[in-house]
Amino acid sequence: MILLIVVAKTNTVVKYVGYVIINIFTVSPLRSRLLQAQRFIVMLICPFVIFYFAIHELWKLSLRYKEKLLI
Repeated sequence: MILLIVVAKTNTVVKYVGYVIINIFTVSPLRSRLLQAQRFIVMLICPFVIFYFAIHELWKLSLRYKEKLLI
């Protein structure tokens, strides 16, 4: 959980994805079939997107840490 918060602070794409999730889930649930389809797609894709950016940020942090160790 803390990792995702750190990634969200450093990455605008994750912020945008979080914003889209908040917007989709605050709309009344049975507004239209299109919103239900969007909600389903977001639920499928978002965990992978967030996981990818979390791994990417960890990789960048590990590279910085390795550079500091070498210096």
